[in-house]
Amino acid sequence: MKKAILAFLLSLLIVAPVHSQNQISIEQIQKSIVMVGVIAPQANKNIGCTGIVTSTVLNEVLTAAHCVEQSGLILVDNVPSQILRKDKDIAILRYELKNKPPAQIRKGSVKVGENVIAVGFAWGELAALGRMVAKLDEGTLWMDGPVIPGMSGGPVIDKNGQVVGIIQISNNVVSGSTDAKQIRKLLGY
Repeated sequence: MKKAILAFLLSLLIVAPVHSQNQISIEQIQKSIVMVGVIAPQANKNIGCTGIVTSTVLNEVLTAAHCVEQSGLILVDNVPSQILRKDKDIAILRYELKNKPPAQIRKGSVKVGENVIAVGFAWGELAALGRMVAKLDEGTLWMDGPVIPGMSGGPVIDKNGQVVGIIQISNNVVSGSTDAKQIRKLLGY
């Protein structure tokens, strides 16, 4: 029943469908995606988001900072982790998983009108939504449609599977992400 509801909601939200030629990109990035959770007993809630492995040498995961700002136990794929640093709405976490390959962060900028794919855990299930870059604004990449709760911290990828943004914000009309230039700056490359 839960999957049927999710499928129905996804069909309503998808503005630019994910085409079969992008399937390889999604399969490639899927290997680098992790589930990020915070168990916050004092707030009487658990928070679920998405993250992306950026370094297997340093054991780093990138996610949206608002996903981990509640004090509590932070988990990356059910393994305890810690916040290394935050900048605006991006957080770098240290984790102890060794079996996830790092994602490729795009070196060049995206362009308005470019097709992208937002990927993340929507209600605990991995989802991919085809979107188009609608606007670029001071380090934020705005897409032409919303994303689903839980996708925050997940990657926005191009047709080659390279990360062009990290999902941060969404409303009923658009969604925004930190662009790759800001991500590379935070990571130090």
